[in-house]
Amino acid sequence: MQGKNVNIFFAYTSDSMDLLALAKKQVELLNNSIAGKILFHIREWRTYVKSEMGRPEDVILRQMPIPENHLFVGVFRFLYGTPSGNVNPETGKKFRSAMEEEFSIAYRLWKEHRKPEIMVFRSVERIPPDIPYNYKQLEALKTFFKEFSAKGSHPGLYKEFDSKETFSDVFLQGLLSYAVRLIEADTVFHDGLSNVFFDTDNPMRNQVKQDAMRTSAVFRLQANTGHAFLAPRGFHNSLFRRGLERGMTARFVVLNPWSVTAVFSLLRVTDFRRKSDYDRYLRGEFPAGQLMDIYAKSHEMLERLNHCLFSYAGLRKEFGNSIDLRLSDRDMSNSILLTDQFIFYEPYYSVLEKDKRGIATFELQAAADSMLYQDTSAYFEKLWSSSYKYRYFEKNKNFFKERLRAYLEQARPVGRGGNG
Repeated sequence: MQGKNVNIFFAYTSDSMDLLALAKKQVELLNNSIAGKILFHIREWRTYVKSEMGRPEDVILRQMPIPENHLFVGVFRFLYGTPSGNVNPETGKKFRSAMEEEFSIAYRLWKEHRKPEIMVFRSVERIPPDIPYNYKQLEALKTFFKEFSAKGSHPGLYKEFDSKETFSDVFLQGLLSYAVRLIEADTVFHDGLSNVFFDTDNPMRNQVKQDAMRTSAVFRLQANTGHAFLAPRGFHNSLFRRGLERGMTARFVVLNPWSVTAVFSLLRVTDFRRKSDYDRYLRGEFPAGQLMDIYAKSHEMLERLNHCLFSYAGLRKEFGNSIDLRLSDRDMSNSILLTDQFIFYEPYYSVLEKDKRGIATFELQAAADSMLYQDTSAYFEKLWSSSYKYRYFEKNKNFFKERLRAYLEQARPVGRGGNG
């Protein structure tokens, strides 16, 4: 999707100035995290409206027309506001506050055009001592929020908050929900493609993936390590185990840890004692023997690859032929999970010196009748048939180590580096 500008009409009273500041901060953080997709803009009268003659609310609404906004955000704390001087055309009664008039306009537009979307936040905080108790204002608030009931004049849901921090959280959740729906609505799905997940969609992605695993009879995974499923502390491990217990069959293809591909894919700058050593490694000038020692002690080898292989051995003893694993020398350019009904396809990326966190690029979900599923399933079977069986790998581990050492030694430029 093209980057979209989203205008937010932010309605508030004078006791919510600090909440406005928090909202602006959250918008700035969110804009930075989803740069290129959506850009939120908060419009509020104190900074947006210039001096002009006329009824104050008319001036505000002329310069900040509510129909030009995608979202209407109303924040109600301890004050309801002062009368705007205008009459509600639907009731014939004067508006009790400018906030009420702004909400009335937004709600009327939403009923007719489903735009702008409306988000309302209500404080349930204790009134601080620096704000005078105003019975009439509190009664006006109470009356207004009664109308959100199913039989009220503006039925709907609103979010409560009991502190500034809570407001900051629920406001961000509202914007994230809106952003996800906007991305999904603007994403054109072809040939069975049902979802595109980005980094900010991690919770939803995990939920969708786990839902697909709960009933699947078949599980096939191609990945660097399979840590999320095989490791006891992996994010999906408990659900994966329950699948095996109910009779699911699972096959894994992971990296041969003693392959050139594994070294080049998994070594990070943090595995080296000095940045200069890492630079020598990138130039092919680092002694092969020392490089082997560094790789053997690296985070990926000690905490991920070896841990996953050890966990697999335990699962194999417990569940027998229901689970099988093979190791490949080939480059894993993507992670592929195939269930009965879906494929989850995540391209990897090769940016040196940056560890993978969450979704590095994006992840696609497609149905089993899609070309992506069928072609990838066929590729997985070819990869499976050409990979090493786990028992063969265990028996020939020393051979693979020496093969790797020999390759690293031969690959260094002639006349450079030390003795391996």
